[in-house]
Amino acid sequence: MKPVIFMASGQGSQYFQMGVDLYNENEYFYEKINTVGLIIENRFGISIVDIIYDDKRDGSEIFSDPILSSLGIYIIEYALVSTLEKYGVQPTKIIASSLGIFISSVISRCLDSSQALDTIYSMMSLLNRRCDEGCMIIVLADPTMYYRSSMLKEKTVLASRDDGLSFAISLQLCDLMDVENYLNDMGAAFHRLPVSRAYHSHWMDHLKNEFMRMDLNFLSNKPSIPLICCARTDELLTIGMSDFWNAVRRPLLFSDTIAKAEKEMAACYIDIGPSGMMATNLKYVLPKSSKSEIYTILNQQRRASKNLENVIKHCR
Repeated sequence: MKPVIFMASGQGSQYFQMGVDLYNENEYFYEKINTVGLIIENRFGISIVDIIYDDKRDGSEIFSDPILSSLGIYIIEYALVSTLEKYGVQPTKIIASSLGIFISSVISRCLDSSQALDTIYSMMSLLNRRCDEGCMIIVLADPTMYYRSSMLKEKTVLASRDDGLSFAISLQLCDLMDVENYLNDMGAAFHRLPVSRAYHSHWMDHLKNEFMRMDLNFLSNKPSIPLICCARTDELLTIGMSDFWNAVRRPLLFSDTIAKAEKEMAACYIDIGPSGMMATNLKYVLPKSSKSEIYTILNQQRRASKNLENVIKHCR
């Protein structure tokens, strides 16, 4: 069997009703969601499970509140990882994208779950209070389009790059109409991410000192499982507050990260995020000669139980 690599996504992968099919069909996933949900409610006064699974909201409604969506992503990823471990699926490496660094740090035993929740809540509360509203757009074009455009470089920041495939830009809300009109005029396919702040941009920089002063006692500063950050493209031999900051501030280089991982070995990549978007990107990023396999469990198609069975069959 090939080694298993978990991929943990962050902001932009959330939606209302995420994981609802597995929540209704898998007793262990259900139990973990409710257990962590109760911790969140007791610590922060937020009924996150009721918010995620509100019957009045479906997956098409924008779920962009920084605090709620970040806690929501974490609770889903934590419950899914716990469920995979129960069935004997263990990672040999973890690839973290943006806020996926938090669940990745728990998996690699650098943080416990309570520490991760406290840090997410504090960080997103800070962002909520002190950052103007912004947005992010995925552009389905080669990143050279960004570098050649004076308009995009003037009004936006390159937030992620997948060579030959796509790029993401962060921008202020006041420039959204101008940027989308420009992309339409250029004939570029694009879509907005469900976020309300300009992550991975200099519009966050005034928060750095306050974030770095957050008191966080790591269980260990050395990951017990190799942890690769898409903001660096390589393994974090040690981890600290600066790595959490860089994970949400620096541009994400997913294709470069995968290229390095593929040089080492073929693997079973399992997307543990709510939407399966990292697995989708990976289909386009992997070289045709790759012997690696790609697995998605959660997405809006609601085939999670069958997807989970497939992962258990092939990845343990």
